[in-house]
Amino acid sequence: MSNYRPKSVLVTILDTQVKRLRSAGLFTGDIGDLRERIPKFVSVSSGSNHEILLIIPFAVVPFAAQFAMIKLDGSNKDVEVPPFGELISDLCPELPKKPYLITDVNDGSSTLKANAEDCERNMKALGRSVGTVNHSLALLELHPESIYRHNLQCAGSRVREGDGRVRVPGLFTFADRLKMMLGETDEEDPHWGMLTYKSVIA
Repeated sequence: MSNYRPKSVLVTILDTQVKRLRSAGLFTGDIGDLRERIPKFVSVSSGSNHEILLIIPFAVVPFAAQFAMIKLDGSNKDVEVPPFGELISDLCPELPKKPYLITDVNDGSSTLKANAEDCERNMKALGRSVGTVNHSLALLELHPESIYRHNLQCAGSRVREGDGRVRVPGLFTFADRLKMMLGETDEEDPHWGMLTYKSVIA
């Protein structure tokens, strides 16, 4: 079952997200005409955690910078940026290269114990998409508490290792520090979920 949020509500949410990112030093750029591109109403499903989520692409703020700036305990001290960040690729290369929104976002709580292959296929059948590393970091930039509910497998992204194996990046915490590991595409774990979303506004 879906509800609808009016543009005025979504613009207020967007402005709050922009303010939060800027105050944290995560983004100092311009979102262009993104406010004007929000439609009059946006459908939000009953399983949604967030109506919209502002995404700053790695083309604008690189992976390493975004990863290093996430503060889980109020500090980004001792953050170790994963060495394989430049190897990350997305299943949907057509995603925008400038700031954009994803809508009707579930933070992964609805996909616990699913594996990346099945989740990507099942979400596609439902008209939804699985989140990338970029999307998952955006969630934690704005809602860092999410990672304490469950780990995040980034089913919309892949990393090809030197031996040719293709693996799925995932985010978790250790000693209140954000970490990234690589898992198998068919791996299932009740402590891991995958962000999903309905559409893109760009």
